[in-house]
Amino acid sequence: MFTGFYQYNGSTPAAIAGVACFCLLLAFSAWRMCTARAWFMVTNIVALLMEVVGLGARVVSVNSPGNLAAYVVSTVLITLAPSVQAANVYMLAGRTIRRSTPLQSQNFRTLWLNPRYLTATFLTQDIISFAVQLIGVGMLLNAIAGASSGDIQSGQQLQHALNVLVVGFAGQIVTLCVFMAVIVRFHMKSREWRVVVRARGLVERERVMGVGFYFAHMATLLLLIRTLYRLNEFVAEARGWDIFLVTQEWPFWVCEMAVVFLLFLSCVVPEYPGAWFTRRGPLEQDFETAIQAALAGKELEDF
Repeated sequence: MFTGFYQYNGSTPAAIAGVACFCLLLAFSAWRMCTARAWFMVTNIVALLMEVVGLGARVVSVNSPGNLAAYVVSTVLITLAPSVQAANVYMLAGRTIRRSTPLQSQNFRTLWLNPRYLTATFLTQDIISFAVQLIGVGMLLNAIAGASSGDIQSGQQLQHALNVLVVGFAGQIVTLCVFMAVIVRFHMKSREWRVVVRARGLVERERVMGVGFYFAHMATLLLLIRTLYRLNEFVAEARGWDIFLVTQEWPFWVCEMAVVFLLFLSCVVPEYPGAWFTRRGPLEQDFETAIQAALAGKELEDF
């Protein structure tokens, strides 16, 4: 029978420190978005808000073990926020690939996925995984509420909820692996396009095409690490394994919050990807338009 919301003694100082760190990152990210006028990056802000509120609720939950509402808010927001940020990564990668790929190469044969459908494809898969995880979290919290009130059926409900969460996280891992394969393919093929861009004197555009790959690759790896941790945590709980992933708090801070913090940090440091696509940004124009503008500028200089 369920005997508590956490199977360990949660640390209040750690939760408070987490709130402070994510608040600072939220403020900095919002400032970067506003100064760059990159309003499409609002999903990044929403995900950060979810983390801040979720960690704030964790502070309350840790200090009030019987506060079910605080535990519900904390669990839901912290579990689902990275999925919202994954959507932001997919959108950034989709924009980068579309703006960096010549029109004749925007096809399945070249990139294993048409760039015009890249964002929609992975966003759809992310939404499906998000919905499954949301259902699983709802079932989990319902089972926990039943256990706290002495419902004898709560153990079976908890098992079903954990199984649903395992399916949701497993689906997200498959999506991330496919996404990484597409990103690696783009990086390999973009080397020849970057030569053309560099020859036309578009040095900053050529640099960003390379940086965009490393950003997407690092963000995907961080999402994979976090999702694998969550998957193993829920598998352990579903099978009743008494291991450190569920009985100690440090894996949560190391494998979840530290990794997720780095994920959000990569969106603002060392540079802000949202500024790439704004007015006068290196990826403001598509490939052909940028090349033609560079050629026209060269002809004017020669004239």
